[in-house]
Amino acid sequence: MQTLDISFDVALPIDEVYRAVGNIGEFGYVLAGVKDVTMLDEDRSEWKVEVRAGMIAQTLTLQGQVTERQPPRLLAFASQGKNVQVRGRIELSATEPAVTVCRVAVEAEVTGRLAPIVDLISRTTQKQMIAQTIENFRLKLAQKAAE
Repeated sequence: MQTLDISFDVALPIDEVYRAVGNIGEFGYVLAGVKDVTMLDEDRSEWKVEVRAGMIAQTLTLQGQVTERQPPRLLAFASQGKNVQVRGRIELSATEPAVTVCRVAVEAEVTGRLAPIVDLISRTTQKQMIAQTIENFRLKLAQKAAE
């Protein structure tokens, strides 16, 4: 099982950050590797995600579900695809009126005969994907602040 738990600050009020994060159809594209997000209803979605390691790439189709909403502090989610399950939470807290701390915790589990290979690949690419996702997250929220 791969886990990610990271916190970072965003220069926006907590309500604005929660509104942006809660708009899955638009905000989902900040995640590294996401090629398409199709909203099925307010809480259910289908994701096409490209996982790449060097010259090897695979596109996964995931069925996503928001499992909990506690505006403006928490958004929890789960997704499942062939041989992969992902669960996570985005927790927000205001340290100042215009600064929000974002804590993102994600667990991904790959099963099946390719699990050892995926585990090996993810160790080498996980830091790059995390850094790209956080940069995308910050840029998207900066665009929101400029609107």
